[in-house]
Amino acid sequence: MSSQPVNHLTRHVWRWGLFSLMALSGWPMSSHPAQAAHHTRTAAVVEPAAMDDTYSPRQPGVPSTLQSDDFNSCTLGNQWEFINPQGDGTMVLDGTQLQLTVPAGVSHNVFENGILAPHLVQTVNDVDFEAVAKFTSPVTERFQVQGILVIQDVTPDAEDFIRFDFFHDGNNARIYAAAIQNGTPIPQIDTIITPTSGDLYLKVRREGNLWTESYSFDGVNYTNRNFTLTTPFAVTKVGLFAANHGAFTIPAHTAVVDYFFNTAAPIANEDGKPSTLTLTAAPQAGGTVAITAPLGKTNFACGEQITVAATPASGWRFDRWSGAVAGTANPVTFAYNIGDQVTANFVEGTSQQGLFLPVVSAQ
Repeated sequence: MSSQPVNHLTRHVWRWGLFSLMALSGWPMSSHPAQAAHHTRTAAVVEPAAMDDTYSPRQPGVPSTLQSDDFNSCTLGNQWEFINPQGDGTMVLDGTQLQLTVPAGVSHNVFENGILAPHLVQTVNDVDFEAVAKFTSPVTERFQVQGILVIQDVTPDAEDFIRFDFFHDGNNARIYAAAIQNGTPIPQIDTIITPTSGDLYLKVRREGNLWTESYSFDGVNYTNRNFTLTTPFAVTKVGLFAANHGAFTIPAHTAVVDYFFNTAAPIANEDGKPSTLTLTAAPQAGGTVAITAPLGKTNFACGEQITVAATPASGWRFDRWSGAVAGTANPVTFAYNIGDQVTANFVEGTSQQGLFLPVVSAQ
């Protein structure tokens, strides 16, 4: 390995001629040994003291349009786009967390062949930003991967994106970053970590051409790594991904994400929506509303079927539903979403009931 200073950066150049050496390094690689051999890759590591002449803010003072999400819902927010390149990944919201899953036996790599992994992204403006994701899923098998994507474009064979992630190399968990520029991967950060809990926090900060990746096991104390890009990079999308890879055995993996925040605009009461159902009679004197099925429950799961019934008071009649339920059917059954509220609306007057008498013909 050779090392020489270039413009206050320390640039390391590896030439790996053996598939086995690449496998031991933990670098997610091509699945075929012949394709993995004889790669030359450069990685730049920037020390904080050397940043003064490389830092150039991107539209200083302009806030990022990146939106925070605590996934405290049963449905995906409108800011997100779920992309499933191979059609076999899944995305599930359970009311408090996001789950991105890749099946075993098929590579969903995020490297020189583009973004083959299922991913969730937002379209954002090209300014400085800082995002943090809390993963509650460990990486325990070789080439299980979960992290944050920053995308410029995904033009086939000329992709430009950066991956920041946790992955397992078969022996250790690692913090990793690679810039894929014009379809060519350039690893930037690759460090063994020793998680002390089941939670993995990943933070990405962009300051012009300076990128900082930070990790934590408690969400308070972070370890930082950084690098610079010497060619322009215009951010268009930011989001999350789950991936896997391997030459022989490819493990399944589910990345469980508790939240993804723009640190400049986090959600103050994270997971603050209750899993209860709020029922209201309007006006209160008009009647009552109650859950008739399932009986005896106060907390509900995403998609659980709930039946509610409205009972008017004397001199009132049921008019319609509002909130999570619409229409006039009474009782009514609907699929629950986290934080749902249902209102039974009453109006004064009695129900108009028709009186029907049998017709008796004269004999």
